[in-house]
Amino acid sequence: MGSSLKELSSDALDHIELARARATRRAERRELLTELVVGCLFVLAAVVMAVLWPEGHLAWGTALLLVVIYALLRQVSFEVGEGVTTPVQLAFIPMLVLLPPALVPVVVLVAQLPGTLTKIVRRQAAPQRLVLPIADSAFSVPPALVMALAGPTTGVWATAVACLAALVAFVVADVAISWFRLRVGLGLDPRTELHGFAWVALVDAGLAPIGFLAALAGAVHPALLVAVLPLGGLLALFAQERRGRIENALELQRTAQDGRERLQTIVGNSSDCIMIVAADGTLRMLTGSVEPIFGPAWETEAEGSPLLDYVHAEDGARVRAFVRSVADKADTPGELEWRMRYADGAYRHVAAVASSLLEDPRVQGIVLTVRDVEDRKAFEEQLRHRAFHDALTGLANRALFYDRTEHALNRGARSNAQVGVLFLDLDDFKATNDTRGHADGDRLLQEVANRLTACLRAGDTAARLGGDEFGVLVENLADPGALEATAARVLEALRQPVALASGDAVVSASVGMALSTLQDRGVEEFLRKADLAMYEAKRSGKRHATLYAPRLEQGPHGSRSQWFARDDEQRAEIEAVLEDPNGITMVFQPIMDLRTGRVAGYESLSRFNREPRRGPDLWFAQAHRCGLGYALEAKAILAALALAPTRPAGTYLTFNLSPSSLLSDQVMRVLPERLEGLVVEITENELVSGDPAILRALASLRARGARLAVDDTGAGYAGLTHVMRLQPDIIKLDRALTTGVDTDPAKAPLISSFVRYARDIDAAVCAEGVETLPELERLADLDVAYGQGYGIARPSAPWVPVAPEATAACLHSFEATLADAAGAEDHDRRLELLARRLSAVTTPAELEACLRPLALELQADEVRLTGPATARAIQLLADDPAADPEAAAALRARGFGSCLTLPITHAGETVGHLEAYAVEQRPWSRFQIGRARVLCYQLGSLVHGFAPAGDALGDLA
Repeated sequence: MGSSLKELSSDALDHIELARARATRRAERRELLTELVVGCLFVLAAVVMAVLWPEGHLAWGTALLLVVIYALLRQVSFEVGEGVTTPVQLAFIPMLVLLPPALVPVVVLVAQLPGTLTKIVRRQAAPQRLVLPIADSAFSVPPALVMALAGPTTGVWATAVACLAALVAFVVADVAISWFRLRVGLGLDPRTELHGFAWVALVDAGLAPIGFLAALAGAVHPALLVAVLPLGGLLALFAQERRGRIENALELQRTAQDGRERLQTIVGNSSDCIMIVAADGTLRMLTGSVEPIFGPAWETEAEGSPLLDYVHAEDGARVRAFVRSVADKADTPGELEWRMRYADGAYRHVAAVASSLLEDPRVQGIVLTVRDVEDRKAFEEQLRHRAFHDALTGLANRALFYDRTEHALNRGARSNAQVGVLFLDLDDFKATNDTRGHADGDRLLQEVANRLTACLRAGDTAARLGGDEFGVLVENLADPGALEATAARVLEALRQPVALASGDAVVSASVGMALSTLQDRGVEEFLRKADLAMYEAKRSGKRHATLYAPRLEQGPHGSRSQWFARDDEQRAEIEAVLEDPNGITMVFQPIMDLRTGRVAGYESLSRFNREPRRGPDLWFAQAHRCGLGYALEAKAILAALALAPTRPAGTYLTFNLSPSSLLSDQVMRVLPERLEGLVVEITENELVSGDPAILRALASLRARGARLAVDDTGAGYAGLTHVMRLQPDIIKLDRALTTGVDTDPAKAPLISSFVRYARDIDAAVCAEGVETLPELERLADLDVAYGQGYGIARPSAPWVPVAPEATAACLHSFEATLADAAGAEDHDRRLELLARRLSAVTTPAELEACLRPLALELQADEVRLTGPATARAIQLLADDPAADPEAAAALRARGFGSCLTLPITHAGETVGHLEAYAVEQRPWSRFQIGRARVLCYQLGSLVHGFAPAGDALGDLA
């Protein structure tokens, strides 16, 4: 068709419907006209016979009895082969023998009419349908005519011969009349019904002798004719039983087909692609999520082609070896990840689980279940990027820059190629940051990073080393002038003003340059040279670049032991702070227990009474670069401990230490002998190495009563490394995780993972940077133990309480938990809500309604509760070679790939079983089994309680 029905107008559709209605009416009129013709011919033939053969005496009682028997037998219909018939021969043959032949058609018509008349009276049929029983009686004329022509017969054999001739006439007449009605009345080809005609004639021939015997018995006494009714009833019973078997068979067939279609639908709509691969790697069959990979024409294009045609060229050898390995080890499933070409031409990462069914005659191949893991790979890459890149600018961080510089030096040494490094420090950035605000300061750093990257080649590396310091690694230098040209491009790029929210800002930088030499004693030595050159550029007036020269080693920055050392003026600043008794003022920020709303502790924070104002991190970094870092840390600790005895009872005090200061005698000497109530917080400004001395120092602090905290967890690689190596007592989450946790669905699961990790190592979690009450309530709902931030209380003089609204928010959250109120549905909360729902169950129907949420909790497709057939917990996988073959076959027949069965017990007695089913064949995790067992304990009293009350549990599904 050139167009579909959807493209036709409503008038055209109405016209089509009218045409169909007219065609239907014409067909009905033609059928009725044909029946009317047959009926008229029958009436005419019956009248002629009555006139030509008037002789004979009609026994009215016999005739009435035969009419009743005929009418009853006409209600019995049954299928024979491809036809449908009724056993009217049992009454029709006696009519031919016992009644005057000329009156037999009339008697047949009388027997045919009651059923149609009843329908017309009940308005179940139109009056014109009365012509049908008249036409249906036409078959009786030829047999009656044969008997009339034969005349009165004497003897059994003569009557039998006459009846045989009448039977032949009956069959011929029935076929001829049916042929005419099909061809003329219905417009059908009668030749398609020849098999049906033959089966009906065969049944009529089989019933005719019984009818003849009934006629002989009726000749003795008419009442004996009733003997044919039990046979008719038996035929009716057989017909009903046969129809039942056929209907049952059809229902079973429909059920099986529905099951196959349902399974195919489930598999077809699965997010996984299931492939059957031959041992040589040929794709034999595909199902599931096929089209995204192989395109819409996959049935003709993909099946029969090699799997490797769709695999990335770099992964082809691994996939080929993988398929060969699975084929050789039939009892060992395999797993592999590779890149696969999708229908859109893009390559995406997929993970495949393979099982060899080469020996299974139904499969004869390797089953590959392929799942798209591109999003997971992207997330992993994102985590790797965050671990080695600066969050603000996206540049490499200090750890990655150090690693790439070390590799570049090693490559340069092997290939005799020179490597260059630039160290950049923004001039007067602190003043810009203080006057314009942190938002503009961050925007300025981002713009500097963008301009820095634009000046470099594709193979060069730009990094933010911390604060306002940047580094550039330049490899494969053709000559020293290339490094100076790079520095010149950077300085020129920074000359242009930067548009900020508060107005344009002019930025400049001091750049130190260093070229690798054979005399360099490692990456530290090389980077120290660039740092010396950078400070020489600052001392020389800023805004320009200086190349390292050996003469700089004789200057004030030349100490090899402290290559980050500042100039004399900056060292003098730190010394002035150390000598001034009031150089450091301590403020304390409350740390609130989110379970009670009360203050649990205070974090001591340093404030420097010096101009220009700078953040404490910059002061400590400056002190460490000048070699005075440990002395400054010791002074801060002494200032905090001086006020520690005055803190509120029951609270702890936290102070910060860098990891390397744990080995400093200067720092360790200021700590008291006993450290109960104190928490040592390890900062993230340097990595904790695997030095056994540091680990021994931490163990010593713990033995003296101190607890250990790790700062800025989750912000980058260093914080996570601290957590893994130190096994702290308190894990402090970076504000990057806590900010916006009430609106960001990705942060809550990550925080929950830290809470569970802390629970496993017997630690507590503290959230930093809590700014709003919604954040506070969400963190409390996630079972975070402690919190601090401006939303709770600002750092102040000792010892300020927390904000009343923060306490109220925590108490509200905690009281909601105690009151069993509905809240956020994390995994633990969902189990709690399901347990609460089960506790309210009072009937088996309510218990059955809980099975669907129970299945969701267990990540199952279906959950059933069964009787106590066995007391054994078991996991069944459909294709497990060690599984019971019958049980595995039954599981597959039900459309599932795996089953977990756990006993439900009450008072030490097994009262039922919980069966969890999954369509996908997968082992059940220990987490799922543990949750299922908890639910079994909850179900024990319910299942036990229903049986004594008469509510038989049976199987709930």
